[in-house]
Parts: sequence; C-alpha cells; structure tokens
Amino acid sequence: MEPVSGRPRRRRADGAGGRERSGAPVPATALIAKFLTQPPATPEEWRARAGKLFPPNPALEPLRDVAVAAALLVDREYQPASEILRKLYDEGARTPIDEGLPVLLAWTLLETGRYQEAAGLLRFNPVPPPEGFTAHAAFYFPRLYYLRGLAAERAASRGKRARRTTCSCSSPAPIRSPGEKRQRPNKRK
Repeated sequence: MEPVSGRPRRRRADGAGGRERSGAPVPATALIAKFLTQPPATPEEWRARAGKLFPPNPALEPLRDVAVAAALLVDREYQPASEILRKLYDEGARTPIDEGLPVLLAWTLLETGRYQEAAGLLRFNPVPPPEGFTAHAAFYFPRLYYLRGLAAERAASRGKRARRTTCSCSSPAPIRSPGEKRQRPNKRK
C-alpha cells in the first residue's frame, strides 16, 4: 500500500523494515501490549492466557515470562510475579526489560516483605540500552526512586526523611499506582 503522499515506500537496506527504532521486533512489543490489555485474572489464568497467545517456542519463554510478570504487577499479585522475575534474574535471560529487571524484582520483594534483599537491587540506576529506552521503561522509571525511599523507610536505615527526599526527586507528579500515596513535605510555619 502506498503512503498518503503518493511516493512509494523505500525498503531499508539493513532489512530492519519490520523492527522498531529501538531494535526490538514489532511483534514482541505488540504481543505484550495485547496481552496486558486483557481483564484482570488469577496468576494461573494469566499463565494460561500466555500459553495461548505466545507460540510454543523455547526462545520466546523469557518474553512470555515478562508478559505474565508485568500482568501480575499490574494486578498487584506480587508473590507470583516475584517468582517469575527471580527466575529471569537468576538465569540472566535476555528479555525486553533487561535494564529494569532488578527494579521490578525489588518492587515485588518490597511488597512481599523482603526489604534487605530489595535494597541491594536498588543500589544502582539501570543503564539504558544503546538503542534507547524500551516501551517497558514505564514499569521501572521513575518508580525506582519511590522504591528506594520505601526500602529506606522499611529498613529503618534512614527513616521517613529519606523516603520524602527520594520520592520528591522522581518528579513533581510521579507515575504511581493508585495504592501509592504521594509524599508531601512538612511545611514549617
């Protein structure tokens, strides 16, 4: 099909016509997006849906696991998401969220009460890939700053002051889930 301007489309010499600018295949991002638009479900149902949507291919297993973990995070099913993310993290599996995998795992660890383990994962900032941020960056950035403050508060190493400082550094209106309350600094008169 010709574009609206009437000029024929040019094919890219590198053969990447079916890829996004980030270098990730379009079908992978589209499959995850389609998967995440489904209504909330139990962890078992999410796994069953992933089995139907993603073709049975061992190479796609990390992609399928990322999609299920993301769906479980959105549904606030932190323990099952933690198990999947821990497996991906320990195996060093190549996933679309490689740079943010420690942050997502730390999120689930904090929500399941494993504060010390989470704090170790939040020490470093994720380094974006050379291609730039992926479509999955919204899952871990700016949440990283919120989680650092939460870890400090829960571990009682620096208390509420640390949380207020790190939460205020994320942005004036950080992306947050409805369960997270915005921290407001105390105003002195």
